[in-house]
Amino acid sequence: MGIISALRSVKGRNYLQTDAIINPGNSGGCLVDFSGKVIGVTTSGIVPPGVDSEGIGLAVPIDDVKTFLEDKMP
Repeated sequence: MGIISALRSVKGRNYLQTDAIINPGNSGGCLVDFSGKVIGVTTSGIVPPGVDSEGIGLAVPIDDVKTFLEDKMP
């Protein structure tokens, strides 16, 4: 479904936690809201030890992506 269930901070970086399945090969895609607005960029999935399901997905919030790009642009 792609529901945002939490805001997380991991090693000083902010992430949106989602139930969207994120696997190698589909990370780096846009996470969008119902109106099609980009709210994040998918980065990784976490499967806790002993869990057989897909686990949780993480995405970098779009404001953090914008800040990063602005810092890197000449």
